[in-house]
Amino acid sequence: MKPLNHWLIIAGLALSTTLSITSCERLKNEDFNPQLEAKSLQLNLLAVDSIRVDTLNPYQVTLESKTDNGNGTYSWTWSAQTPNPGDGTNGTYPDLDHLDFSLAHYLAIDNIVSAEVSTDGLTWTSIRPEYGIDGSQTCSPDTILQVNLGTRLDTKSYYRITINSNNNTESGLNGIYVTSTGRCGTYQYTGFGSTVVDNSCSQPASFYFAKKYTWRSSVTIGGYTYTQNEAKSIYNTSDRGGIKDSKACFIQLVPIRLSTTISTSASVWGDVAIVEDYLSRLGKLSPKNLPTGNPTARAAATRISQWIDAHPCLN
Repeated sequence: MKPLNHWLIIAGLALSTTLSITSCERLKNEDFNPQLEAKSLQLNLLAVDSIRVDTLNPYQVTLESKTDNGNGTYSWTWSAQTPNPGDGTNGTYPDLDHLDFSLAHYLAIDNIVSAEVSTDGLTWTSIRPEYGIDGSQTCSPDTILQVNLGTRLDTKSYYRITINSNNNTESGLNGIYVTSTGRCGTYQYTGFGSTVVDNSCSQPASFYFAKKYTWRSSVTIGGYTYTQNEAKSIYNTSDRGGIKDSKACFIQLVPIRLSTTISTSASVWGDVAIVEDYLSRLGKLSPKNLPTGNPTARAAATRISQWIDAHPCLN
């Protein structure tokens, strides 16, 4: 009986082992779905790729110009280009979706007068830039100025922002780019720096037309030279019916031409050019030759007066 019992025990163990293996295999087959696992893996890879940060600077963002518009505003123009365009493999980079600019601590959104974009640098389209946290990227939680224009292959795109303050340029600023595939990274560029310190000042027109003040020289306005007596004869003409545009323009240019404390970078010069152009087309002024009817030049003269009021000399 012992041999039989021995074989029964062996057979029982074999059956138990077989059942256990079958049970484990069944459990594995129920839990493992190759299609679901592949889909899950794909989603995970996409999730990782979408937040991957590029640390290189593959896009060239260049400050093309900074323009004094002559009315207290300044237009800054940048270009963006992908030097090595492609699908993102083998050292290539996809098209840009948009750029984020930093205002740093020198500007606020209230300093932004307008924003425009262009695909050729000639034809511009006005846009409303978004100011806040760019939720489409994970590279920076900072508040930025998002300008929604991308790039196509290696063709340049252009971005123009007009501000109401005169700022220096500063290199090495960090911005954020977002690609057409959703990737993001930092780029370095030259942008808004500290405010230009301008110590320009001027005496008001009344100072130079005061009875006891003697001019150091004659003045040239609109291409014509005026002595102090000639200028005073214009200043003292009757304003019955309203001051003539030519007289208003002439009076505001006198302190500009006689001042020696106005820097060449002062914002007033744009309006001075407008008034000069107007007066140069009128001939030499006199009490009998004071034309009117040019609201553009008159508005420029008003701004010159406002600039002088805002920049008084202390002595």
